[in-house]
Amino acid sequence: MGRGRPSPRRHIVLDRDDFPLPLRVVLASDALLALATVDVIRQSGRTAARLAPGTPTVAVPDLPGDPVARLVIRPLGRGRVLELPVDDRQRLDLDPAVLPGFGGHRARLVALRPPVTVEWAPEAETEVRRVPLSVARPEAEIGWTADSPFRPGMRWRVAPGPWSEPVDGPVITVDQAAPVVVDGVELVPDPRDPSVWVYVPPGPFLDREPSLLVAGETAFLQLTSRIDLPEPAKAALLGALAGRAGQVRALPVEVPRVALQVKEDGVWQDVATGGSSGSPPWRTALSAVLGPSRAEAVKAALSGTAGRARLVAELIESDIVRVQSRDLADLIK
Repeated sequence: MGRGRPSPRRHIVLDRDDFPLPLRVVLASDALLALATVDVIRQSGRTAARLAPGTPTVAVPDLPGDPVARLVIRPLGRGRVLELPVDDRQRLDLDPAVLPGFGGHRARLVALRPPVTVEWAPEAETEVRRVPLSVARPEAEIGWTADSPFRPGMRWRVAPGPWSEPVDGPVITVDQAAPVVVDGVELVPDPRDPSVWVYVPPGPFLDREPSLLVAGETAFLQLTSRIDLPEPAKAALLGALAGRAGQVRALPVEVPRVALQVKEDGVWQDVATGGSSGSPPWRTALSAVLGPSRAEAVKAALSGTAGRARLVAELIESDIVRVQSRDLADLIK
């Protein structure tokens, strides 16, 4: 590579200036080579050298027109591949602690539709943390320490939804888990306890069979309604969730009004009204004295004719007013 030089000594120490081309010296610590291999890549894309256990140091010449351009560090196990550009330094000392991703991290969780509880864990750990986000506090700062530059991120989910791919912030936008619909009932995880799934009570239902007593042209009607599902139906919801929930329960609601209505001349008219018991399953006892036409409409509904009588309930859930109705004939079946 150059002309010969005389030397009076048996041992010769060569300096960088003794070589005709500039040298790039790369050293990898034992700690890094226990986790990864290091490839020294030229500008053309060719691999100039590889560092691995047993060869922790390499001196690579910068060729004219094809100098050393980057280092590619591949983990031996799971994790990210790191690519580092090479600067003007002629010596590069590599260790896990000097690589990007190693050390402390912070991120901000931002909920799109609070309230929601976020479960998260550092990428290389199994311990799960929980952060409740509310309407009053829709954001939260979290922090963790990565002792591997190859697994520096964190994973998150709204339980029991799937875990995200590893991310490392700085802002992580959180959405609610997708609801599950079972027999027309929409269930979502409770933001305070993801093992509990909640639903808006879908009533009104009949809690007891109606009693209709006819005396001449007058009829006396008594019935009891409920807003929540009966226990067997709630058990069926829990079974349909296939182990994703430990409990299902109705969301707390107010039921200011329940009415039995009949259709007269194409218009629904109240026959009996009342308020609920104020607590699950929100029962309401209704009674009425019916004239001939209204008694006939109720009789027809109790015989299975649709469109003659119905139960209507007003529910207030999270300041949202819902009006839910069910045909009396469907409730009898």
